[in-house]
Amino acid sequence: MNIYFMSQSFEQEADQEEQWYHTKYKIEDISEQLKERMLHPKCDETEKQLNLPPHNTLIPNEFDLKERKTENCKEPIILKSKDGTDLWYHQDDKFNKPKEIVTMNLYSNDC
Repeated sequence: MNIYFMSQSFEQEADQEEQWYHTKYKIEDISEQLKERMLHPKCDETEKQLNLPPHNTLIPNEFDLKERKTENCKEPIILKSKDGTDLWYHQDDKFNKPKEIVTMNLYSNDC
């Protein structure tokens, strides 16, 4: 098993250097204490926990091809606007390829 910890704060401890990119690193055996913690984890219910994201209403449930409407090719339209986030639609009239821009937020219960 390999465990990687990456941080500039470990730079002083690194005693080896990678051949081509000269990245500093250190190899050491896993301590018995860490092995024990991995074999018998203790998770307090009050610790910070990840939570499920809100329900995604944008997941498609119909995958049939739709008939092309030329009025949708003129300019983008707003399908939905909420909390400063807009969902725009503009039918591709040149390449006939689907495209999207996606951003992702990570939610936790402790915020």
